[in-house]
Amino acid sequence: MDQYVRDLKRVVEVNYDITIFDIIKFKNVYKISAVEGNFCLKQCKCKFDKFKYILDVLDYLKKQEFDNILSIVETYSEEQYIEFNDVYFYMTEWIESRELNYSNYYDIIRASQNIGNFHNYTQGYKPSKNILPDYRWMKWGDIFNLKLMDIISFKESLKYRSDLDIFDRIYLENADKNIDLAKESIELLYKFEYEKIVKEHFEIGYICHHDLANHNVLIDSKGKIYFIDFDYVILDTYLHDLGSFINRCLKLGSWNEYKLNLIINSYRDIKRLPKREILLTLSFILFPNDFWQIGIQRYRENIRWSDERFLKRLNRSENDKQDKTNFIKSIIFK
Repeated sequence: MDQYVRDLKRVVEVNYDITIFDIIKFKNVYKISAVEGNFCLKQCKCKFDKFKYILDVLDYLKKQEFDNILSIVETYSEEQYIEFNDVYFYMTEWIESRELNYSNYYDIIRASQNIGNFHNYTQGYKPSKNILPDYRWMKWGDIFNLKLMDIISFKESLKYRSDLDIFDRIYLENADKNIDLAKESIELLYKFEYEKIVKEHFEIGYICHHDLANHNVLIDSKGKIYFIDFDYVILDTYLHDLGSFINRCLKLGSWNEYKLNLIINSYRDIKRLPKREILLTLSFILFPNDFWQIGIQRYRENIRWSDERFLKRLNRSENDKQDKTNFIKSIIFK
């Protein structure tokens, strides 16, 4: 246990009614083993008004009696969080569980149903004062156009460089088809009445988890699903979550109608989903976000990955691209 963890342990014991005998870090959380049981200490490295927004969302869901999230354990002074070294933390119980498996049809069915249930419970949310909500209402077109401009910018920059490595050459070779795909995706958003649909959803009000990665969807021994890590939570149409989840389940070789229908029909078991919304969701998925993202990571953020790692991610994404594009278009233009 290093000095930081020892100091954090003391701060936790001063603020909570627990006696800790071990504390271990897992990614952005700490597993606390205490006399009173096991707990999860979640850290949030963000500004206070953003942190309060996350807590506000969790509070709303608990008040709605949504029980697929973990309850926050209050401090001695009945606060929901502590601060240590300019980082905010909140505590929940630790549940023994496994991560969602995108290849397991049972997991997909249960997760899709629970995502629909989550979206139903988020209806009507209005942010409290003095917090910083992340509004994404009516922004798909603007965001996609900005990302399209980024891809074009990367392409133009690479065209005039004489020191291209293997990654650069492959990125440049694939730029035009991804630019065309981005333009087509944007056109389809408006063909399938993006503005009309989202205005309808805005009037109701929805919350999107916005990071339904398998490690954020946990399944306990009884099959109950828990959604964790709301660090990226946004206010937007539920189709944003649904589209991202479909993409995660089907990408890298799983683009087939059976699996897509499994997700959609399971979601529909809980929440109404008209055909026009399915078509809009598929238009959202069609956008080459992976190509844009790896370009940002390589050329703007200058992430210090090895060339091999960058190349592997780019090749994996592009090798999947044609199957993905053909599949989505076969559904949209059926």
